Amino acid sequence: VAKDDETHRALARQFAGREVEKEYLALVLGVPPATGGTVAAPIGRDPVHRRKMSVRAPRGREARSDYRLLEAFDGASLLRVRIHTGRTHQIRVHLASIGHPVAGDATYGGTRTPSSRRAAARDALRGLTRPALHAARLAFVHPTSGERLAFEAPLPADLLDVLTRLRDPSSTPHPIPPHVGGGKR
Repeated sequence: VAKDDETHRALARQFAGREVEKEYLALVLGVPPATGGTVAAPIGRDPVHRRKMSVRAPRGREARSDYRLLEAFDGASLLRVRIHTGRTHQIRVHLASIGHPVAGDATYGGTRTPSSRRAAARDALRGLTRPALHAARLAFVHPTSGERLAFEAPLPADLLDVLTRLRDPSSTPHPIPPHVGGGKR
């Protein structure tokens, strides 16, 4: 929230100019074949299901999402996603389009039966009551001082609980960087 109109316009220009860094954490079904990648696919209204967005839309608008694998589980993965555009449901649509829908996302396929071999992991994923997507970091240039500001938000308790239940104590999971849980990077 800007304190005056000039500040508001300056921030709006940064958003419109795609100068604001927006990073999310997404718990997805399955494990991507690579440790990271880019989904660059236009997004628009689904031609059949008009309430949904889709990469199959005939008049989709440019959209780009970069993802990085932070941790792999049996049947699910934790990704850090940076969006370069701000399309409606962009992350949910892009990740579903590559076969890894956001867990708990009833609209884009994230409530399908998880492929985990562990009952505890399947139960944790089935227990989600919302898409497992979290706005983790926002960074922009302060309109007056020119200082680069970054704001991070720790994972909410419900997602931390699911991650705890997904981690198999009998195996060694991929380490999560300290900033994932809300610490500094």
